[in-house]
Amino acid sequence: MDNYGKIIQDNLARLFRNIPDHLEQMLPGRSQDRQLVLKAFGSSYHIGPEAITVGNNAETGVIGILISLYALHAKADPCIPTPFKAYREIPNSMPYAGAFASRTEQILIPYIDKIEDNLDLIFETLNGEPGTGGEGGDFSFVVRPFPKIKL
Repeated sequence: MDNYGKIIQDNLARLFRNIPDHLEQMLPGRSQDRQLVLKAFGSSYHIGPEAITVGNNAETGVIGILISLYALHAKADPCIPTPFKAYREIPNSMPYAGAFASRTEQILIPYIDKIEDNLDLIFETLNGEPGTGGEGGDFSFVVRPFPKIKL
C-alpha cells in the first residue's frame, strides 16, 4: 500500500471508530449495505470501513484522500456560501500565489473555449450552475465537487 492508501485507511479508521449519528444527513449521502454512498466529482462513491470504491475499483489516490477527509469532517450545519475570493486574497497565501497561478489558473488558459463549449456537461457532472457575474473574468460558473462545497 502506498502513502495515499495509508492516509485513506487512517482517515477511514478514524471515521468508523467513532462514526457520528446521522452521518448520511451530514454529508449528505445515503446508507447502503453498511456503507455510505456519496455523490462527488460526478460519481457515486461507496465509503466503507476498509475502502472507498467507485464501481468495482478502490479509490487509492488523491480523490480518495479528499473523500475520506470530507466524510471525516462532515458537519450537520448547512452550506452557507460566502463571497468568493481570489487565492491571493486568502490570508498568508502570498508565498504560494505564484505556484497556484501557474499550476491551477494558467494551465486552463488553452482550454477556455472547450470549457465554455462544454458547460452543460460540466454542470451535469459537477452539479454546477452559471456564476452570478460578480466573480470577474470572461465568464464564470460554480461547481460542487462535494455536496457542501462550492467552487
